[in-house]
Amino acid sequence: MTVGPLVALALPQAGQSTRIGLTVPSKVGGAVARSRIRRHLRELFRKRRGEMPVGIDLVLIARASAAESDYDSLGRAFDAMARKLREMFP
Repeated sequence: MTVGPLVALALPQAGQSTRIGLTVPSKVGGAVARSRIRRHLRELFRKRRGEMPVGIDLVLIARASAAESDYDSLGRAFDAMARKLREMFP
């Protein structure tokens, strides 16, 4: 599923935790920009883990438009993605 600057891939897993994997390709920008986006996404996941469905493996892929995104716009995309995931994995 695509939400703004993020693409999310999710699969159910047998455990009771939600795990995340991050991919920020070189199309997004240089090493500094990619690291900044990874830091923001990790922080968003840490703060909003309770809003995510339980028992999924989630991979977030940053699109090239993430380079222009600030923390707030990434947060809005993350929240929209979490809503869609809750609908898919009740």
